[in-house]
Amino acid sequence: MNEDLEKLAEELKAEFPGATTDIESSTSSIMLNVRWKKKLFILAFVGNRWGVDMVREGEIGDTGLRILAADFTGGRADLLRLMRAP
Repeated sequence: MNEDLEKLAEELKAEFPGATTDIESSTSSIMLNVRWKKKLFILAFVGNRWGVDMVREGEIGDTGLRILAADFTGGRADLLRLMRAP
């Protein structure tokens, strides 16, 4: 799972110039944080689901992961959709 997130992080930095990424993990979750254009995009695996969210500068950091996906592929697609939206 970590390798998938590392690969995605590199792809995002290539596709979105200026984006920075970091991966956080614990015994029960793993999270990819992407900072780009004054926004924080999150892709996290918690429990048995993938969650995706976006936080704008000045918003509170606890997002609640508003978009849920059943697998990594769905979560990846949701993250890309959010990042590509105008």
